[in-house]
Amino acid sequence: LRHDGRADPRDREVAPELRPSVMSKLIEEELEPGFRALYKIEKVLHSGQSQFQTVDIVDLAPFGRTLLIDGMIQSCQIDEFVYHECLVHPAML
Repeated sequence: LRHDGRADPRDREVAPELRPSVMSKLIEEELEPGFRALYKIEKVLHSGQSQFQTVDIVDLAPFGRTLLIDGMIQSCQIDEFVYHECLVHPAML
């Protein structure tokens, strides 16, 4: 509304997918000072607190199943092959 109480034509109904109450959850990770990334959480599979840290297992839109410790990405489904290769090949030698 304008200051005189009349409707302002620039005021429009916000689309439901953009309303904060129905927006998707995001996690923010600081990759380095001044550079941050946002990731969409598709589903929270587990969230727990140990004596030392917070542990979450979530499905992230770009990475698939992801392990978060204290809110920071530790490993994810899409880069599993990197860890697998490092673990398996030394044993094959």
